[in-house]
Amino acid sequence: MTFKVVTEESGVPDTMVDGKPTLVYWNIVGLALPIRLALVYAGVDFVDIRIEAGDPSGDNFNKAYPPAKAGKLSKIMPFPNLPYLLDGDVAIAQTNTILHFVARKYGFVSSQEHLTDYYCDQLTDIESEMVRLMYGKSLDAVVHWYTTSAPVFLAKFSEILKSGGKGFLTGDAPRIDDFKLYSVLHKLCVLQGDLGSDETKSIVTDDLLEYMKRVEELPKIKEYLASPDNLPKPINNPIANWIGK
Repeated sequence: MTFKVVTEESGVPDTMVDGKPTLVYWNIVGLALPIRLALVYAGVDFVDIRIEAGDPSGDNFNKAYPPAKAGKLSKIMPFPNLPYLLDGDVAIAQTNTILHFVARKYGFVSSQEHLTDYYCDQLTDIESEMVRLMYGKSLDAVVHWYTTSAPVFLAKFSEILKSGGKGFLTGDAPRIDDFKLYSVLHKLCVLQGDLGSDETKSIVTDDLLEYMKRVEELPKIKEYLASPDNLPKPINNPIANWIGK
């Protein structure tokens, strides 16, 4: 895969770049990490377009995406949004929609697809709450959520992994829900590094850290994470109260 950082509307594509499947999102982790990992895991040679929002205090802040959304992107999708994927004649937005498309096209749909759907949607709810807090609330509110709500849902995912006993959420190989869970855990680890303390360092428990390592040791994922193509930070755009950079 290759990535390109764009700052102008002209760089926001409405067709595949270089004839390859093209993922488009902000130049952050955000909601795109699970898609990036799924495409890498599937061995897809894709282009990762990363839109740089810029400095919120500058005149050029967020000048690339809004006009593209209102113009050329509205001609290829009824509901333009980020992230979006261009693959052949397919133009789709929404993280879960893209993940399901990738899993079906590249042949790693779970044999327990109903559970994969369930976990993906639950993780979407969790990430939506994270976005609401990190962009709209104080750092104290973010830390409060981290210390009170995160341990509750993490314990449930820990139990799912233990009860399955096969290493991943729905079996012995990763599926799209695993890449979503990994993304949430990655964000929490960065959050711990920025805002956590010795008292909160065990919120992401050892078994979940081991789970993260299983994902990271998958050969294609391992190669990607060690490459300059990987984007581990920032988590959020610069208008967020917690950027995670």
